[in-house]
Amino acid sequence: MWRDELNIGPRCVERFLTTEALPELQQVGINLAGISVLREEYLVSRKNPQEHLALLTLSGEGQLHVPSGSQLLKTGQLLILPLGQAYSFEIKAAHWRHVWLLLSPKQRWLQIPESAQVKTVESSTGLVSSMQLLLQQQSQPRQNPHIVKSLVDLLQRYLMTMVQTNKPIVEDNPLVAIEQQMRSALHYPWTVQEIARRINVSEPHCYRLFQRYFQMSPKQFLRRLRMEHGAYLLRESGWSLDVIASQLGYQDGFAFSHRFKKYMGLSPAAFRLRSKGKSRG
Repeated sequence: MWRDELNIGPRCVERFLTTEALPELQQVGINLAGISVLREEYLVSRKNPQEHLALLTLSGEGQLHVPSGSQLLKTGQLLILPLGQAYSFEIKAAHWRHVWLLLSPKQRWLQIPESAQVKTVESSTGLVSSMQLLLQQQSQPRQNPHIVKSLVDLLQRYLMTMVQTNKPIVEDNPLVAIEQQMRSALHYPWTVQEIARRINVSEPHCYRLFQRYFQMSPKQFLRRLRMEHGAYLLRESGWSLDVIASQLGYQDGFAFSHRFKKYMGLSPAAFRLRSKGKSRG
């Protein structure tokens, strides 16, 4: 019944991120990735795939078929398929827009379920933005290796957060898991209420835990994470302030610049200039 089949109609548009153009992808176990906008004729079937698949629906609907049954893939749903899992896809709406990644079985940073798993994710902005920016870099005659590496790292962290969010907290320090989630999704509009909900405590107790383990409030801790990563991006990438701001959850480059100068004592431009001077020295 299951066979390898590919039938993509003329109204389907797919853009690919390849390891040939971006070898940094292979270093983190991403063999191929893409953004697909599908209309009308589309059918993909795999009998015995030798890679894991992660697929996130952005709009429209698709239909997943596996030996155990079928399921609609709706907006905001993330599908994880382990290697060896037979499957097929088809469109179930006027269009189906999604991003997807083929993951090497050798990668160790993502825990893959033993069978098909579908879950709803809270935000896909960071993942999609990282892939779109990587597509831009891929099309450039001369890529900026610092930007590419930063984007691949962000892509890896966003996917890890999506798959492993709500993972049980088993560490002695109850804030270890939420710290990892915050570091991996600095663009997310974190609130004390949301942080408290994720670690299953009241807001006052959340404040006490952060004071105990980090000697600062949740908001201060989030600001520190954002400023540290902002400094890294200023130092290691050539991104504009607006792009950096979008990765850190700020409305625009002006808002990020104001916060950064208040925290670091230097404007982003001055910090970037000083960092370049140190690297040359």
